[in-house]
Amino acid sequence: MLIVDDNEVNRSRVLSDQVARWGMQPTLVEHGRAAIDAMRPVNVQEWRAFDLVLLDANMPGMDGFAVAEAIAGNHTARRRERVMTAGPRLASTAHQSR
Repeated sequence: MLIVDDNEVNRSRVLSDQVARWGMQPTLVEHGRAAIDAMRPVNVQEWRAFDLVLLDANMPGMDGFAVAEAIAGNHTARRRERVMTAGPRLASTAHQSR
């Protein structure tokens, strides 16, 4: 699981603690570009697969929607990821089929 949120409290305490209670060990990053970097291994053509990506919709720079678009645009990434973006007044999910 990849958690992407620019708010330290949300990322490191609220979301991380919740998924830890579910028995998951998340990878935590603070902005959209770091999310893309976390998904790319040494071989740039083959993205690292996360079963779930939780994205903050409202981040400076590359927001959650831009990250979701980047995942959808990469054929190796979109085979596995389930993406959720959320903001104060907006929740949107994109389910990519395998």
